[in-house]
Amino acid sequence: MHRTTQLALATASVIALSLSFAAPALAGGVCQLNPDRFGNSATGNVAVACGYDNTARGVQSTAYGLGNEALGRNASAFGFGNEARDT
Repeated sequence: MHRTTQLALATASVIALSLSFAAPALAGGVCQLNPDRFGNSATGNVAVACGYDNTARGVQSTAYGLGNEALGRNASAFGFGNEARDT
């Protein structure tokens, strides 16, 4: 193995190892597809709401599309007007 290949592998290993020890995000994330009308809310821990008028309130919940609600832990609501809760 060439020295440059060894150096590249070592660098990639160090980067991968440092990323594996990074602290997880604790706040919810919101992505906006339309700046004029969004209304997304991601208040759950590590929750994501993306699209239009979506709510991700549960821990690690996701809501994508239009008018969806992910209200339970690990809940996912995709599409149009769906709701996901704890059972």
